[in-house]
Amino acid sequence: MDDDLEVSYDEFADVLYLSVGRPRSAISSQDKYGWIWRSVSEGREPFAVTIVDFHDIWAVDRTQTIQRISSGLNLPSEQIVKRLPT
Repeated sequence: MDDDLEVSYDEFADVLYLSVGRPRSAISSQDKYGWIWRSVSEGREPFAVTIVDFHDIWAVDRTQTIQRISSGLNLPSEQIVKRLPT
């Protein structure tokens, strides 16, 4: 199941991309934290998230970051922890 989670981190831009399965065409929406969630249609469960300023803002509180990603993508937190950049 770990292979289902695609993770890419752009160190220069400090942007983390996570996708369940390969990235695909989708509708994007931004939440109150500035995270960009992608889903196949309005109201559907997200399959991907983009987090801008990942290390500058979010990696400071890894626990909350992991919980938000896990909840949003409906994945076990253990799977997220193993794949986040340090």
